Amino acid sequence: ERIIVTLGSGIAAFVLALLANGPAKRARFVTPLFLIAAVLEPTGMFVACEEFSSGGAIQDAEIAVGIVMLCQCLLFLARTRRTAAMFAALGFASLAMAAGLSRLEVRDEVTGLVVGVSLFCLTRAVDRSRYRAIAPFWYFASSASVLLSWYEIVENRPAEFTCAILAGAIVYLSTVFKSRTLLATGCLGLLVYVGKVTGDHFANSIGWPLALILLGILMMALGAFAVRLHRRYIRTPA
Repeated sequence: ERIIVTLGSGIAAFVLALLANGPAKRARFVTPLFLIAAVLEPTGMFVACEEFSSGGAIQDAEIAVGIVMLCQCLLFLARTRRTAAMFAALGFASLAMAAGLSRLEVRDEVTGLVVGVSLFCLTRAVDRSRYRAIAPFWYFASSASVLLSWYEIVENRPAEFTCAILAGAIVYLSTVFKSRTLLATGCLGLLVYVGKVTGDHFANSIGWPLALILLGILMMALGAFAVRLHRRYIRTPA
């Protein structure tokens, strides 16, 4: 019953999305039906794996679900040219890649870095296509994954300062790609790293109030710098 309710309903929604793609009067139902299918179908597959499996790693199920859903999304994309299909395809590709690396016993932080960089490159390709409307979300997801994973790799090591360099590189890329999302993510990464450094080195000292003041000044300066970058390099003239 649980499989029929989830996987069965998802397949039905997907079939309805395909049927609605033809007539213009039903075209507005295609994206909602596809998104419903994109949620219910993988849920139903996981339920089926739980019901019928006799052991094994959860990553195996994640790989299978990710690949099956990725293929379905790509086929749906080829037929309908819907942006929602490209959005879902990137998500399921990330799921399959992360599960595969985890199955190979790659460390979580390395997995996050590899998936983040790969997703960033794919997003850049999407940003130059007709599906660029989804690029901001995936720019944020990929760049945040890269920053967090790199921080976990170099935390409490001599190379920890490279986190600030990486965040600065993302800010630079925001001017090249004209992406406000990358600009916000890079600036946020810089602020978080500076706040973390000041907290580690000045939290238990008399200079902590002064460090907070300097951090506040840095935040205002960085905000003004981000606004200037946005106006000069990112914002498209009207």
